[in-house]
Amino acid sequence: MKFKKGQSRNPNGRPKGSLNKSTMEIREVLSLLAVNNIKKFRRSSAGRSS
Repeated sequence: MKFKKGQSRNPNGRPKGSLNKSTMEIREVLSLLAVNNIKKFRRSSAGRSS
């Protein structure tokens, strides 16, 4: 099926600010990585004193 010039099946497109799946997955992985590293840092620095 061909479309008229300038028209498609979804004329409104993706809403502004919406994320695609890969962006959401990357953010989740980075968040988990940060949380795990903070826990390790706290454990390693807990025995040290200033």
